[in-house]
Amino acid sequence: MPHSEQTHRIRRFFNIAAPIYDFFVLPAMYPRIIKAASLLGDVSNSAVLDVCTGTGIMAMELAKRGARVTGIDFSPAMLSRATRKAKSLAYGCF
Repeated sequence: MPHSEQTHRIRRFFNIAAPIYDFFVLPAMYPRIIKAASLLGDVSNSAVLDVCTGTGIMAMELAKRGARVTGIDFSPAMLSRATRKAKSLAYGCF
């Protein structure tokens, strides 16, 4: 499969999965997110770039801890979902 076709399929998968991603992933991932965020130590007032942010699970946890987070993702639907979540929670990210 050519690279661009594979990239298109992966992006399409995540665009389709975006509305239900948190429902399936969050219960399993959240304890790991808490642990990973804790390993970073004090992130208050730190600038953080969350690459492959998806729906922003890690980005929002770091924002809760005082970081200024920018999240990027190659799936527009995932990034849109992360942006909506961040705005609804009034966190300083995206």
